[in-house]
Amino acid sequence: MSTRHPHPTTTSRRLHATAVAGAIAALSLVASGCGDDEPKLDRATIDRLCSAECRQLQSCEPEFFDYNSIGQCERECQDDSAPILLLAGSALESCLRAELALWECTANLSCADLDRYWESPSGDYPCRQEEDRTERACDFDF
Repeated sequence: MSTRHPHPTTTSRRLHATAVAGAIAALSLVASGCGDDEPKLDRATIDRLCSAECRQLQSCEPEFFDYNSIGQCERECQDDSAPILLLAGSALESCLRAELALWECTANLSCADLDRYWESPSGDYPCRQEEDRTERACDFDF
């Protein structure tokens, strides 16, 4: 079976959003606004997504759970994600909001749907709409 995505670790998922945000901020690109149906770009959202992702990782992918506890995973996730909050209100907020919507979608998948997300070679997989939206919102020419 061909793999559509490389299999991530928790940190690599978050670092993708942070790296995209940092690169775009450095280039001072302008992005469009966002709708009201997206996750808020605030600490409570980051904390909620970190909690969901850590519990999902421990349950669905224990071989990648390299933490002593859920609490440690959540703290590291929150620390890794802090730079995202610094970019609220910046020119790349629409990209960050799209990334958060994708993160929210994937963090709330069942184990079976998470496997489908990472392993599906076709266009039929969970969170496809959020992934497409992220690609459009974060499609900047560097």
